[in-house]
Amino acid sequence: MNSAGQIVVISFSCDGTKARAALWENGSLVDLNTVIPAGCSLQLENPAAINDRGEIAGLGLPPGCSAQNDSVCGHAFVLIPCRDDHPGIKDCDYNEVEETARSGSFLLRLHKGR
Repeated sequence: MNSAGQIVVISFSCDGTKARAALWENGSLVDLNTVIPAGCSLQLENPAAINDRGEIAGLGLPPGCSAQNDSVCGHAFVLIPCRDDHPGIKDCDYNEVEETARSGSFLLRLHKGR
């Protein structure tokens, strides 16, 4: 939880078999997988932290990686809000990262190395 009252959580399907990273903000729950482009190679599953700038760190799973093997094949991610309170981040364009995708709400940065 950050000072703005935003909370990152793991949301589970009704049968408990599918986990998704989610953000609780202003009384609404948002699946973080819906604020990154469709076709992204990573399923955002386990958010670990959110800072006061709204940046979210966590763990995601690429296709073929199960939650039981996340320590072997999972990837760390950082979601950076594309908002006016992130000065100097022109269009949320980060050319130096290995995989970048921009959506209306967040820029996704993936850590590919182990």
